[in-house]
Formats: sequence, structure tokens, C-alpha cells
Amino acid sequence: MKPSDIQSLVERRLRRFPEFSGIRIILEREGDIETKISTALKTAGGAFRPGTALVIETVSASVRQVQAARLVVDPLNVEITAFEHALFNKPPAGTGKRAGDLALEAAAALSGWTPEGCTRPLTFPAGQNVREAADGKGGAAASVLLSTAIEMPVLRLPGEYGYKSP
Repeated sequence: MKPSDIQSLVERRLRRFPEFSGIRIILEREGDIETKISTALKTAGGAFRPGTALVIETVSASVRQVQAARLVVDPLNVEITAFEHALFNKPPAGTGKRAGDLALEAAAALSGWTPEGCTRPLTFPAGQNVREAADGKGGAAASVLLSTAIEMPVLRLPGEYGYKSP
């Protein structure tokens, strides 16, 4: 597993829950996310409702150690940020869900779940809580941080450090 794969795994998990029906889920690696967030907050389209969006941010990681030709990546952090624009989020067109509530629902859907290829379930790092802030213009954002761990093979070239090809 590559660390970047976790974004897609988290997205697929969230889409399985009815709580996220109508919510646009954006992967940060998709490029111009500011435009995507702005569009999601202000326009409806297909199965999506205006007013809210979830962004699964690019993962951050720390290498803890190398064990027996394996790289232990622990923690592998996944941050999810919920955005809300109060004007567009009002029912019946919008979801009516506040950014903080949406971030907590994402945490509830992910906490304790072990993504495929990870070595432990997603948990909250010590001292991490949902952080919510208003922008003073009718918008708000709330984020939650969860972490897991993975192991990756150490890469070596033939002949390097005693490596022998199979």
C-alpha cells in the first residue's frame, strides 16, 4: 500500500454511509480544490446538494523505523475538513448540516476502522480534537485528524547493501 491510497479508501468508506448522501467529497490530490470547494458550497449538481463539502486532505506521515527490510510508517495521518456555507446550506436545497457536525460524523464513520493495507485502526492522536472556525462571511470549517500505520518494503537496487535479486 502507498500512503496516498488511504484517501481513496476513506472516500469509499464515507460514501457507504447515508449520512454523507448529497455531500461532495473532494480528495485534496485532485488539484484546484479551492474552486471545487467553492463550487460544492454554492451549486447543486446531480446527487449533490449545495452548502457543504468534505475534503480528504493529502496524508502526512512519519517514519518510525526500518525493520527487516520494511519501512514502518507510524503515524500515517488522515485529516478530513468539512466546509459549510450557511446561506447555501439551508434546507430544503442544502443539507442543513453544520461543518462541526459533519466532521464529527466523518470521525464516527472512520474511528476504529482499519483501512485495507494498514496495520492498525484509525484512532485520534493524543491531544487532537475537532477544530471548528467561522470565517465571518457565513462560512465555517471543521477538521478532524485520525491516524493509522502502514509498512512498506524498503527499496534497493540490485547489488546494493547485500541485495540479491530473486
